[in-house]
Amino acid sequence: MAKLYKRKNSKYYWVRYSLNGIPKFQSTKCTNKYDADLALKTKFIPLEVNAHNRLNILPVKKGLIEALKEFRDHVLVLAYDPTKTKAASTIKRQQRNVDNFLFYLEKYDLTEFHEITEDTIKNYIQNHLIKECKKKPNTVYKDVQICQNFFKWAQKKYYCAEDPTENIKNKKPTTNLPIFLHYEQVIKVFDNAKEPYQSMFRLLYHTGLRIQELLNIEWQDILLEQKKIIIRVREGSKTKRETSIHLNTKAFEVIDNLAEQKGTNTHLFTNKWGNQYAQSKISAYAIRLYKKNGIPTKSPLHIWRHTCASHLAIAGVSLYTIKEILRHKSIKETEIYASLTENAIQKALEKLNL
Repeated sequence: MAKLYKRKNSKYYWVRYSLNGIPKFQSTKCTNKYDADLALKTKFIPLEVNAHNRLNILPVKKGLIEALKEFRDHVLVLAYDPTKTKAASTIKRQQRNVDNFLFYLEKYDLTEFHEITEDTIKNYIQNHLIKECKKKPNTVYKDVQICQNFFKWAQKKYYCAEDPTENIKNKKPTTNLPIFLHYEQVIKVFDNAKEPYQSMFRLLYHTGLRIQELLNIEWQDILLEQKKIIIRVREGSKTKRETSIHLNTKAFEVIDNLAEQKGTNTHLFTNKWGNQYAQSKISAYAIRLYKKNGIPTKSPLHIWRHTCASHLAIAGVSLYTIKEILRHKSIKETEIYASLTENAIQKALEKLNL
């Protein structure tokens, strides 16, 4: 029978129980005995009982497909931190990851939790994601990550007894050098883009803003005298905290020109009906423009953020300064531009000519 015990090097209560005659040891993640005892009675004792009866379910039962849809439609919409919100693009991407797994399950007629084993997950990764769908390493990593998150959630909800992804190693692939526009390509885009797209591209390049942050800017957020823009937290945006960015001379000129024709519009960029521009429309225009000018890219708008940071790194700006400009939470996010600073370092060292 499952029993509680305390380890000397742990603040949590642990449980010793048995599954199919094999002794198991697991932390309850509870520091007080009342909660630990509750976990013992509601989770670990039922685990033993179900294993004894050759079942792979817990008292609260829900089918695999039904649970996946609940996870996709409700759980993924919520941020893990209740004080933050997820960007709409992130939610959609994660829901697509779930749909990929659902497609695989339906293809092989897998509808119950006990049918999913570690080998099933490995087959999903190697044969379905990599061989059949030919997904890139970074995409495979995200698909597997969502799969692991789902089974951890299902265990906590007592929908399944064991996590088949527990021993699956999901190593994040090495980050490649970011794709960015070269100087002559930037000039070509600026020269050939029509308004208001040209102004959008110029501001994206000179500020490092995300496209949705740019579209969310209202005139009241612009401090012309201080040459700053307040970036506010908006629903559906990746911005996690209110901050401000500096405007260089070129960016200030763009905004100064836009101010002359703003009229009664509340946002920096609005269409002829006075509404915010749709990101999809700007993206479609950018793709047509790039194709016409022989510029290949798969991220037509986010590439400006990479271009801003890459050109700064090539110019010798420190990674810590670039981190502040891009408002990265950690310097690790900025390190993808590190290799671009090598030429700048070499040039700096050549100045030591005594």
